[in-house]
Amino acid sequence: MKNRIYVLTIMSLFLLGVTAAWAGSYTIPNSFTSGTAAVAAEVNANFSAAKAAIDDNDSRVTTLESVSGSTSYLSIPARGGFVANLGGNTFASCFPDTFAWNGTGSSLFQAMVNLPHNSVITDFTYHYWTVSFPSVQTTATLYRQPMPATSREQMAAVASTSTSSGGHINGSTTAITNGTVDNQSYTYYVETDLPATGSLCTDGITITYTKP
Repeated sequence: MKNRIYVLTIMSLFLLGVTAAWAGSYTIPNSFTSGTAAVAAEVNANFSAAKAAIDDNDSRVTTLESVSGSTSYLSIPARGGFVANLGGNTFASCFPDTFAWNGTGSSLFQAMVNLPHNSVITDFTYHYWTVSFPSVQTTATLYRQPMPATSREQMAAVASTSTSSGGHINGSTTAITNGTVDNQSYTYYVETDLPATGSLCTDGITITYTKP
């Protein structure tokens, strides 16, 4: 009988040592002294503590696995999200929380894009307002800029379309080049070009991505 208890004690201590590498910290209810008979209830209590720690760790891993790879979104508002590309360029009021170009010709506006490292961009959507059958276009382009800075690289682009009804509409693309985000080597931003006619306004940007 004593031999069985000694064997059980050794197995208990071995499993507890292995479990410590898998789970978070936990308290071992009972300790044993060499040459002293173990009480079965105390050995079972140690096994129960080890099982509870393993179950807790398994729950945490399951939660992490369910989050990784899930779909998420980044929304960039027109006003407050974009800045003028050149210091002399200014915004013009279009609709609440949207903007147009206040000047002649056309102008560029940019917004930072902050996404988790190793996330994967799957969709790029441009929200804008247009009059019916505009004679000009607006385009939103997603870029990444290598660091140290060299030539920027286009990742995706969406241009406005001519429509008979006009109003607030959007265009999307799933054609993303180099869609995996690498914050160690690149910075990311969106650029829109707007004509000065007042026939087109930027509402904002939505980027769909999967979490790393």
